[in-house]
Amino acid sequence: MSFFFAFLVSIVHGQKQINVDEDQINVLMVGNIGLSYYQSAIKREVAETITKVHESQPFQLGINPGNNVYDQGVAVNDFDKLDDVFRISFPMIIFDFDFLSVPGDVDHKGDINTLINYHRLRNSRFYMPSTNYYYDNAVFRQFDHVFLVMHHKVVDECGPHTEIPNDEAFLKLISHDYLTGILTSQNTHFQEKTGVHLFALTLDGAHLLLMVDSDNSSFQRTQ
Repeated sequence: MSFFFAFLVSIVHGQKQINVDEDQINVLMVGNIGLSYYQSAIKREVAETITKVHESQPFQLGINPGNNVYDQGVAVNDFDKLDDVFRISFPMIIFDFDFLSVPGDVDHKGDINTLINYHRLRNSRFYMPSTNYYYDNAVFRQFDHVFLVMHHKVVDECGPHTEIPNDEAFLKLISHDYLTGILTSQNTHFQEKTGVHLFALTLDGAHLLLMVDSDNSSFQRTQ
């Protein structure tokens, strides 16, 4: 089984395609990684648990939906801070695969270009060639599922405590027939709007929004 991950919104850069000779891939989704490994006991426990799971059932791909440096984002060219929150927690010797990354809410308080340059100049596994991009993980046939990974406040007036804006292109995108689900770190992107309902399946702060019956723009919770 193969998957296609698309990263919103209007300008798309940096396609990368990898081939996996498997029927499925195991995806690790992390979020709110922005505290130091040594600063947060909770983060250490989570990282240790992830490592144990990886030993028995290896992951092939990571997804990081943002909030990379608490609490004001990363300072200009502070790659050491990003090493502190990413590389030390997810060392390459164990997790030798890409973590598809996008900016989160707090990241917009800092320097987004430093996140991009960290990928380009310091650690390519922190995969953020641009704020918006697409990444094709293919097997030897066409992909079976399409997932959209979204960062915080993807269009104007779309964020905490607001409705989905009256943006026709955006609404068409999130209700596309081929879209299996949306991965985002915050479900407050989506508030109820007449005729459109989305439901979040919460996984320790990460929200998986699964869509069905998109022909009539209605959505149901799935397990």
